[in-house]
Amino acid sequence: MNDKKSLLNEIRALDFALLETGLYLNAYDCQEAKDYFKAIKEKRENLAYEYETNYTPLRMENGMQNGEWQWHKGPWPWESEAN
Repeated sequence: MNDKKSLLNEIRALDFALLETGLYLNAYDCQEAKDYFKAIKEKRENLAYEYETNYTPLRMENGMQNGEWQWHKGPWPWESEAN
């Protein structure tokens, strides 16, 4: 697996963990879960920054780079080149 794909898979796994932990926190007031959520959120932000710096924006709101609109460049998420 190449670095781009590996990095994207790790970001996706963290997205899943954030969602599940958020759902858990909706039901329970758990400091350990809050700490875990904070840690994986920070890790996800760092990996997303790395991915977007080296490849392409993951989200439309991050599409402006160096004063130029980048969102439309590069493959769309459903295109095989993006995965």
